Amino acid sequence: MFDSHGFTGQRTRVNCLWLLPFLVVSLFAARAASAQPETPSPLPNATTESVPLGQGVEPSEPPVSVPVLASPAKRLFYFDQNYGSESQFGALSVIVSVGFCVAGKPVGFGIYSPFDVNYLDSARELGRAYTDLRQIPVGYGSYGQWALQEFVPGFGPAFLPNIALHFLGEGMLSRKLQEYNVAQGMSPGWARLYAIATVVVAQQINELIEAKTVPVGDGLADTVVNNTLGILAFQFDGFARLFANDYVRLYYWPGQPLIDVRDAAIYNNSESYLLRATLGSWTRMKLNLLMGAPSNGLGLSYPVRGQDTVGVMMLSQMPLVPEYPYVKGPQTARFSYPPAPVRSGGSNALPVSPGKAAVRLTWDRDGSLLATLEFGFPPRLNVVANVYPGFVRVGSVQFGGYAYADESIRAFGLTLSSLSIMPGLRF
Repeated sequence: MFDSHGFTGQRTRVNCLWLLPFLVVSLFAARAASAQPETPSPLPNATTESVPLGQGVEPSEPPVSVPVLASPAKRLFYFDQNYGSESQFGALSVIVSVGFCVAGKPVGFGIYSPFDVNYLDSARELGRAYTDLRQIPVGYGSYGQWALQEFVPGFGPAFLPNIALHFLGEGMLSRKLQEYNVAQGMSPGWARLYAIATVVVAQQINELIEAKTVPVGDGLADTVVNNTLGILAFQFDGFARLFANDYVRLYYWPGQPLIDVRDAAIYNNSESYLLRATLGSWTRMKLNLLMGAPSNGLGLSYPVRGQDTVGVMMLSQMPLVPEYPYVKGPQTARFSYPPAPVRSGGSNALPVSPGKAAVRLTWDRDGSLLATLEFGFPPRLNVVANVYPGFVRVGSVQFGGYAYADESIRAFGLTLSSLSIMPGLRF
């Protein structure tokens, strides 16, 4: 029998097949952690010399005929850039931007602050989703519908974030964090283990926020399937180089998260990835595909000088700032908020509203964002400006900033390269 929380009564068997991918990743990382540390080859100092796109410093080695695991000397995604969005990169940046990417957005289901989440209740819900696969038909109607909606394009809204965020984006982040950890002096094996653990923890926070309001089985597809496959795939140089070469590059483009000092609402937070591809030898212009939350878009970019690139994109944009004053309602940690209403067809997924149109101007240096300027069109006109740390320096301190304005709300805040989340105000 079912109640509002799933099966009631004593369970005769718990399906633990979902554990297998995690065990594979754990054993793989643990084996790497026990390996002898290797000293990475030095890279050019990012403060004095730029690293060309798609190029790391590689040791000479004989050709091999088997897939090559990630080498600490082969930097494909992290290059010690101490300016722009890359200056804020690290484990805390990933935890905040990935873990709380839906906070403050319509898809956040009334979650605006980290303190709005009933973590214990959500953990129980998520645990049931992971350990009892018999509940999948409750959220989707059947196992077949679950597979179609989560893994096949055209059958539901979940396919794009599954591929763009959970497989490609967070898979790449696990490799990028590994390279970052090695650059900080960590041994290669532990760097890999810590990077994988960071991405897994960040995604589990995201799933805890969504646990009570998405179909049962969504977290299983996000983490156990797509995250696991993405993490494993990007551990192989051959696969990682598909997104780190002279023709195609995958970048991590987060927001600059701010937390309101009055009600702890998070805003200007995003988990976004930019896929940049050349259009051929006939032009220096490149195609840009932005994937993530709160915006997805398509545009073009053009190199202007050195490693600097400017671009323009058309976006489908969710509202970026929660209204103020934010009054804590029934969907907070102080109450037990209900699951999403059941739609026809047996799915309890919330309908996804299309985002409003926006245009964004970007300026980056070798993939590290320096500044963005965004204009949102009706029904809610708005202007958003992000200036990332490094654009303004006072001594050794690098400052950035954020400002938002529309017809009813304003928001602003300062950012620092040394912190991944800063206090701000909206009014």
